[in-house]
Amino acid sequence: VAGLATVLAAQGRLDEAEPLARQALEAGYEWPQCWEVVAQARQAAGDRDGAASAYLAAYEMSPHGWLSLQQFCALT
Repeated sequence: VAGLATVLAAQGRLDEAEPLARQALEAGYEWPQCWEVVAQARQAAGDRDGAASAYLAAYEMSPHGWLSLQQFCALT
């Protein structure tokens, strides 16, 4: 499910990707890319706070994910 979410996000199909990424996260799958998919979808929907929160969650899950931190800082 998580892999499919990232593929759909890469294709620009964020409205399909976000629910799959959330499903994986709710199932306990700890993969920062899932949070990045959620962040991208929230950002595309104009939800800056939701996007920032998701980017921060991705960064906290993998502190080597500088892109997530950069995106969080840009949104806040």
